[in-house]
Amino acid sequence: MIKKLFILSSAAGKKDFDKFEKEIIDCYKKNNRLDELEIVKTKSKKDLEDSCIKFLNTDFPNFDKKIIYACGGDGSLNEIANIIASSKNKAGLGLIPMGTANDFSKNFDYSNFSLEDTFEPELSKIDLIKINDRYSINIFSTGFDAKVLDQALKLLDKYARLSSLAYALAVLKIIFKIKASKLKISFLDENDLKIEKENSYIFCHCLQRILLWVWF
Repeated sequence: MIKKLFILSSAAGKKDFDKFEKEIIDCYKKNNRLDELEIVKTKSKKDLEDSCIKFLNTDFPNFDKKIIYACGGDGSLNEIANIIASSKNKAGLGLIPMGTANDFSKNFDYSNFSLEDTFEPELSKIDLIKINDRYSINIFSTGFDAKVLDQALKLLDKYARLSSLAYALAVLKIIFKIKASKLKISFLDENDLKIEKENSYIFCHCLQRILLWVWF
């Protein structure tokens, strides 16, 4: 059996997390599965981290597997992926997109999704990208991309109602201030041959196993 932890990242997006929490409880209660369920609503990165670590380190005698469902956006998903990947106590990771951009969820079809699908999920391995001591589940950015995200998050902190519009406004603010960054990039190609590039970059973007660089 699988023990489930639903992380409701209430700092993400504009969703009604109280209503969704009730829907989860009602669904599991209706199907006599409340013993499989834990729910935590987080308001900060520390809340999320503490809740996930506690869940990973807790022994549940009647369960042989664990899964954490990230109910939030890409930021919440990324944080939970890092916690699981860095822990000696492993668990599966599921996503219920409730954030602003929800980029990773666009790889999947949620059109027929229901909470019953979380009872016995099909677990499979995926690749992770590791940059220094951090993991990325699908994308990492530096330069222009990272500056836009940083600016968008600042706007969302002040004006949460902007939602996805914050990213468009951030682009307009940053695009005229682009400066090259000095970077050294090393990676292994499909033949495990180490390749290194060092130059001044305007934009560096990595998606799964695709690397694109522009240098001047």
